[in-house]
Amino acid sequence: MKQLTNQLVDAAIKNGGTFYLPYRLHIDRNKMRKSYPQADAFFELKRKYDPEEIFSNKFYEHYK
Repeated sequence: MKQLTNQLVDAAIKNGGTFYLPYRLHIDRNKMRKSYPQADAFFELKRKYDPEEIFSNKFYEHYK
């Protein structure tokens, strides 16, 4: 399943698309950032407003 999902993500990136993030934590960070270039800005704001990282989830832990 991982291989197929990665192939689909590669096709989406190649065509300027994105993919549904919450259930795809096995996609590597670089691919995620190619599809969602605003992710780093989001993570910066997350750290600014939650410096103690009180609020977290598997998505945040994987991609931060």
